[in-house]
Amino acid sequence: MESALASIFRNLSRYFSTYKVVSGEEMLCAIEAEVDKLSEETVKGLEEWLKGNLEEVIFQSIVSEPVSIYSPNMTGKRNYLGEIFYLQPIHTYRMEELEQAFDRLVKLRAPVILPRMEAATNNFLTKGGYDVIGCLDKQEVIQHKEMMAAKGEYKLYLYLIPSIVSVTEFNLSAERVADQVMVVPTEKTPAPFINFARDYLGDFAGKVQIWVADVDQEVINPFLGGPKDKELDKKFGSPELAYLAARIFQSQRLSQLSEED
Repeated sequence: MESALASIFRNLSRYFSTYKVVSGEEMLCAIEAEVDKLSEETVKGLEEWLKGNLEEVIFQSIVSEPVSIYSPNMTGKRNYLGEIFYLQPIHTYRMEELEQAFDRLVKLRAPVILPRMEAATNNFLTKGGYDVIGCLDKQEVIQHKEMMAAKGEYKLYLYLIPSIVSVTEFNLSAERVADQVMVVPTEKTPAPFINFARDYLGDFAGKVQIWVADVDQEVINPFLGGPKDKELDKKFGSPELAYLAARIFQSQRLSQLSEED
């Protein structure tokens, strides 16, 4: 049993040598991948020996109380954009490592969050009287979805993106005849939205709408801009957010016009 556990920890140590800053979810995925290599008999034997769920025991060994001298030490913690990341306590991390770890976390969550975002967005548009033409998965490992919807003269082309942080990676089509909308999920804290508003709002204001999907409440709210279709505007979950989004758009647009003058 001890040799099997030592092998798991050695493989995880190599993983953390490559990715020195990781989220809890990424760590659990790496642990699960190692446990999946074992036979059912070995897993059962290790759980009886360690007196607990094997994946959870290994996780706690790495971030808290080690159960083996071979256990990696990732007891250092950093909060970045509302998420907790783990690292070696002696590691002097770079901001770039935190950013890359957050990006891996977003990609890890994408296949789970995107279908729920699609359902909430489809429901919102249908209630607004729109025909949803289709939703396409983009890339083999799903990292975003694209959706088209129409109602009379109103046409929308929507990009469903797993985090507001990832919005800057997408190039909008200059030839798209439909209004373009980026739909992002809520985050654990407002920090990612505050950072986006501070650093990128001017790049997107007037070019695209940004909606926020609360998949738990199954509602859509605006973050930047608002739809031309005022009937759809009434379908947002929080009218006060719609008003705030309009104010943000107007103030940003006035600022741009002043700079052009």
